[in-house]
Amino acid sequence: MEPLLFNEIQKYADRAAVRFHMPGHSGEKTDALYASAPYDITELPFSDNLQNPTGIIKEAEERAATAYGGRHALYLTQGATAALFCAIGASAGRGDKVLVERACHKSVYSAVRFFGLKAEYVYPDFDENGIPLALTARKAEEAIDRHPDAVAFIFNACNYFGRAADAQAAEAAKAAGMTVIADQAHGAHYPFYDNLPDGFSETADFCAVSLHKTLDVYTGGALLIVNNEGLYDKTCSLRADLHTTSPSYLVMASMDKAVCDMYNEGRKTYAEIEKTVKEFKKNSNIVFAENDDFTRLVTLGLDKNKLAAANIEKEAQWGDADVFILTPSNYKKTELLKNCAGGQLRSGRRPYLPLPVKGVAGDRYEFVDLEKAEGRTAYKEAGIYPPGIPAVAYGEKITADILKLFSENEVFGLVNGKICVIIDK
Repeated sequence: MEPLLFNEIQKYADRAAVRFHMPGHSGEKTDALYASAPYDITELPFSDNLQNPTGIIKEAEERAATAYGGRHALYLTQGATAALFCAIGASAGRGDKVLVERACHKSVYSAVRFFGLKAEYVYPDFDENGIPLALTARKAEEAIDRHPDAVAFIFNACNYFGRAADAQAAEAAKAAGMTVIADQAHGAHYPFYDNLPDGFSETADFCAVSLHKTLDVYTGGALLIVNNEGLYDKTCSLRADLHTTSPSYLVMASMDKAVCDMYNEGRKTYAEIEKTVKEFKKNSNIVFAENDDFTRLVTLGLDKNKLAAANIEKEAQWGDADVFILTPSNYKKTELLKNCAGGQLRSGRRPYLPLPVKGVAGDRYEFVDLEKAEGRTAYKEAGIYPPGIPAVAYGEKITADILKLFSENEVFGLVNGKICVIIDK
């Protein structure tokens, strides 16, 4: 598989044309920050247009669809957030009911609110470390039985901690006539190696894939795999409405190259990563949380001072758990974690999401200081970032436990330190 978009941009960069077009850096390598500037271009006669691709971008999307086993693939340079907005907007109309796995990323709740949908939540279970488990068929079937009138089912194909959803959960939703939307943001690498989870890029109506999270792709590079032919035109139209008219060609070129590289060499690459991980875990005294994806290391009780001394930056912390993402670019450095064991587990402190308390409904809202928010009902979601799972969402009460969680963590969803709440009627 040949990365044609990348190759054409490479040719243009090598030609060193005198540029009187956007972007304003004109392709000049003025310092280290602009080393990639020659590859950062705009819509030119050869480079197609993401608003309505008919040429080389269209060809890149077709290659991506082949690599992921889907009917269609749409390029996005604004992350899986934009992909989920397109999928959710195409699947439901204002006032429709949708089922949402309650551990979904904040973008799902934003899209549901933006399109005026009614969400019914499917609450996850947690393991003994307070880590959310993946969606099970039982959980999905129970929710479908309670809400047979829902038009779509939105869930994590894989969560932040490397847990993969049960394929039967999606099948149950499909059998009930619901549009299936899988957020596979953390599983861009799944199709390229048999010992990784299967994923949903071949089976879900929509599968959002965030390439930049696990592949050699610049930040923002994502795909929306579309397998529902009847919703494809609507989805393309939504992308044109929701996506910037100035997509990053640097990001798109990296997407094209990474997908082709993985299609050609992914099996060999991930076999080597799996071997490295097995040897590392066998010869390490680090405690690992169980999961389904060997490239997602979730450790327990690492010493933060030792991590700092080793100049190691992790992806995230969730209570006692630390999350490390292994990619084709960094897996050979895994051994550096060996000397970081020895941290103390904090007994009795599980950072799972507080149990929801139902509040009032309403469409009028205001922003209040956190110290005045206890007992009010959330209008917009807020929670710990990363991973971006809301601790409180629309229609749920803001409790003392939630406010305590906010005081101890980095929080998303606040505006100038205030939280958005429903104005009680």
